[in-house]
Amino acid sequence: RRIEFTAPKHEYQTKINKRLHKLQTELRLPGFRPGKIPAQFIQKNYLKSVKQEVLTNMFGDELSKIIQDHQLNVIDLQEYKEIHSENHDVLLCEIHFEIYPEFSIPSFDGIELKQYSCEITPESIQKTITILLQKYRTFSPSSETSAINGKRAMVDFEGKIDGQPFTGGKADDFSFVLGENTMLLDFEQGVLGMSKGESREVLVNFPEDYASKEVAGKTASFNIHLKAIDDVQEPLVNESLLNQLGIEGHSMEDLQEQVKQTMQKEVYTRIVPINFSEISNWLSNHADFPLPQKYLQEEILALSFDARNHLKSNGMKDVEKIDLPPTLFLENAKKKVKSRLIFSKLIEDYELSPTSTQVQEYINLIASSYEQPDEVKGVIFNDSNELAKIKDLITQKNIIDLFHSKAKVVIEELPFNKLVQAPN
Repeated sequence: RRIEFTAPKHEYQTKINKRLHKLQTELRLPGFRPGKIPAQFIQKNYLKSVKQEVLTNMFGDELSKIIQDHQLNVIDLQEYKEIHSENHDVLLCEIHFEIYPEFSIPSFDGIELKQYSCEITPESIQKTITILLQKYRTFSPSSETSAINGKRAMVDFEGKIDGQPFTGGKADDFSFVLGENTMLLDFEQGVLGMSKGESREVLVNFPEDYASKEVAGKTASFNIHLKAIDDVQEPLVNESLLNQLGIEGHSMEDLQEQVKQTMQKEVYTRIVPINFSEISNWLSNHADFPLPQKYLQEEILALSFDARNHLKSNGMKDVEKIDLPPTLFLENAKKKVKSRLIFSKLIEDYELSPTSTQVQEYINLIASSYEQPDEVKGVIFNDSNELAKIKDLITQKNIIDLFHSKAKVVIEELPFNKLVQAPN
């Protein structure tokens, strides 16, 4: 947007001259006697700022009235700029500005949305307890001469892809319990049946969705040497062990209840962002409006700053000298700015900000799995950053509930172990 203003040029020039003269007489600068600063020095160093000051004084009230009369939500007001006028006696100037974009949230009645869900079952609670108790296992040398399920294997291994080593492909004295599926299936199958002291070449196929992109979808050749086979002794769940775990009460039921509460908190904090992402993607694809350049530039600067800090934290030197062109961050900046504007309007239109009751209930949920819940609550309420995260999560949940109440929801159940393995 732009607005043009006109005024007698002699009036403009007179105001500039008066302001420059006032600066010349009143300004105190090192190396100059009071009132003796040369006019050329003042002209060279202060003319630009004086022009903006004079133009603001001349047209500021008129600009404010235009903005108020047209109810413009201005987010970026640039400097006044003189432009050419055919009439040499008339000052012609303009000012460019950006306004907050006006747009509507697209209707989401009846749209199809995937809703991820995670039911905490007695089986998932028991599985979590089993994993929790694994750190209290003990091991002893086994009389078994070959590796079988239920035994702990200690191995040295080195993997190569196309004859070349890769990150994370080599380890010594690495231990795992056979049959618990903690290793890739091909690797574990290769170890089964090996004798202590035996070495074996095993081909391992990495899944397409493997976390490390370096090896995802590829086949590696592993040289595996079995160094030891151990028996596994599971811990006895008694009062002493429950005390070590910080469990209030002295029974397996108490342990199950506390684990259930912890799992409920974990499900909430993980399932909400996943479902929120589904809604965010839909809105981003269906809401179309121009993005303010001011917000984009600010976001690009923030992303560039984060990128340099990331490089610095990884040991890279002189990151300030690295050329990171703005175009590198433009698409990501667009997504972030668009999402922020959409959800700001959505929250305002549907009054989705978290209530004090919602905040209190969620903090109670967090604190319930600790030995001293009241102390934990106090710590959270005194941590402004943690409170902000909690309120953001609850706001996301409110948005999800709104969309799921109006959309055609397709439920997809996620097992608890898959949910906690997903990127957070």
